[in-house]
Amino acid sequence: MPQAQAVITDYIGTLTNAHNYSLKTSRIKLHKILTETGFKTNRKEFLEAYTHMLMKNIALHVTKG
Repeated sequence: MPQAQAVITDYIGTLTNAHNYSLKTSRIKLHKILTETGFKTNRKEFLEAYTHMLMKNIALHVTKG
């Protein structure tokens, strides 16, 4: 069986409370949860990739109006 290379979730408001949302805190919590459940990820690489993905998603939604 191939090893997972990506995890896609509806994180904000589904797996975490959206009140007082902070990108910095949110991405650190998500990384912690993933590593605690067995996903082996480099913290720095994960945080950079998550932020990059989030910025692309925001840009996509802004351009679609």
